[in-house]
Amino acid sequence: MPTRRPLVCQTLSLALVILLCAVSVGSAGEAVVQRGVSYGSSGQKLDACTPKGPARTVSIVFIHGGGFSQGSRADMRGYCRLFAQGGFRSSTISYRLTSQGHAFPAALTDVKEAVHWMRKEAQGPTKVVLVGYSAGATLALSAGLADRSGIAGIIEVAGISDFETARAQTPHRRLRKDLDAYIGEASLKAVSPVYHVSRGDPPVFIFHGKQDNLVPVSQAVILAKALERNGVKHLLRVFDDGGHGIMLPGKHLKQLLHEMTGFLAAIDAG
Repeated sequence: MPTRRPLVCQTLSLALVILLCAVSVGSAGEAVVQRGVSYGSSGQKLDACTPKGPARTVSIVFIHGGGFSQGSRADMRGYCRLFAQGGFRSSTISYRLTSQGHAFPAALTDVKEAVHWMRKEAQGPTKVVLVGYSAGATLALSAGLADRSGIAGIIEVAGISDFETARAQTPHRRLRKDLDAYIGEASLKAVSPVYHVSRGDPPVFIFHGKQDNLVPVSQAVILAKALERNGVKHLLRVFDDGGHGIMLPGKHLKQLLHEMTGFLAAIDAG
């Protein structure tokens, strides 16, 4: 869950860095971007990024972070466009926030409805992969582990997998407040993806910074152990000198994009 720094500068600089890192996705083509497309039953919006040329079998849903209380689909628009230029149908979605009075499972429901929208728009068989950052990573895990029949893979970056330990370990009072607002009347187990891992789940790529002082790296380790116990294919990538912002502009972004692309290409070819 990103700290409350202005997101505009992050978004602009992210777009620049992503353009510089386009080699990670492969030969870049052109993409058509439709902004503000309505989806789902709650009136949420998404931006759809579609390759102009032939599309791969994988469709990607990008889910922004923001502590479940802030952020917008614009934060992931650079990723959406970039991967569409690489041949992946992509979307970056809005979802209901706690700052708007919505607790669990409102945001999760929105993610699932976005997946349904992507399948419908593909007009044929497609492998949907969820990619989430921070709070979005938690939502990607919750949606992907609950819908094994339709999700081909999950990429989670700096997400929470166990709300009980996250609340106990984080020194940030505002984050605890955000988590409580998201949990609402639900149980800690209901909102924690780690308790929903089971044999047959789709493969998961976990990225985390070892120096993350907002969401401890132990959250990634807890998840990896649960996936291992259940025989679920997974990769755990820890950046030793990385903090919470490893999906934002910085020295780790190019490597993260490269490894994300390899994971997506493997699913596409499988």
